[in-house]
Amino acid sequence: MVGLGIGVFLIAGTLSVYQESQSAILAAERISRVQESGRYALQAIEEDIRAVGAWGMLNSTEFVTGRATPADPVNLPLAGACEPNWAVNLETPVEGGENVNPYAASCLAGVGYVPGTDVLVVRYADQRDLTAADLAPGGLYLRSDQIKGELFTGVALPAGFAPGARINELHTVSYFVSSASDVDDEVPSLRRAFVDMTGGQPTVLIEEVISGVEDLQIQYGVDLTNDGSANSYVGADLVADPETIVSVRLWARIRTDRPELGFTDDRTWIYSEQQYNAGATPGTDDDAFRRTVVSKTIELRNRRTDIFNGV
Repeated sequence: MVGLGIGVFLIAGTLSVYQESQSAILAAERISRVQESGRYALQAIEEDIRAVGAWGMLNSTEFVTGRATPADPVNLPLAGACEPNWAVNLETPVEGGENVNPYAASCLAGVGYVPGTDVLVVRYADQRDLTAADLAPGGLYLRSDQIKGELFTGVALPAGFAPGARINELHTVSYFVSSASDVDDEVPSLRRAFVDMTGGQPTVLIEEVISGVEDLQIQYGVDLTNDGSANSYVGADLVADPETIVSVRLWARIRTDRPELGFTDDRTWIYSEQQYNAGATPGTDDDAFRRTVVSKTIELRNRRTDIFNGV
């Protein structure tokens, strides 16, 4: 009896240690997964930001025909446009909405935009050179040489360019946070609106980048002395001249897909100009998710080229 009692005691202790070890392993796995999601989210956005302001063989859009601002007559057709000339507004290669959805009445209507999160828009020409055989109906492209450029759609090449002129696909992409993901309406996600070819004409489509992103905050590094370095970082509403933007700073708050029994997130997350406390939110389970905040500052390398060339 004594031996049996000692054996039961030892087994119970072993099981307790095993359960605690398993809980620690699962917690570490969840934290690792959240951190991985954060890194992936920033990497996806970074690839587009680093390409901002690339215009084929040109350093400036001054001599690109076909470009237009929202105030100009609509130039090229775009199904589901976020605003007039959204895809060809090359004068503003990077812009955004500060804690607001600037396209709530157009392309980002009904997408579950999370109030209080930032929206980012970037524009550039893809670095990959195309041939005439690569062109497709509905594609949006830039043809350029060292003197001029022209935007066009479809497979008919603009004429009058020097030998060696480049053809590059034009990209306009907007990142935002949605309250739902593709697999679960209760899980937030990072999404993007982008221009793709559908039905023989350029069309704005929306796709999920990664789930679990609760918040996206953005500040823009502005160069007020024209030396290629940011003098300060401000929100989109405080950028007086988009041409002064030389870098972008991102923050993303990521959470697990499911609440964790017995866990309480009692931390106050302070980043950008935000202060978030999960326990103070109306959601009863908000403090049962594990979270992390990731941040990165990204230089607009093509903007530095413009400055050094005196453009």
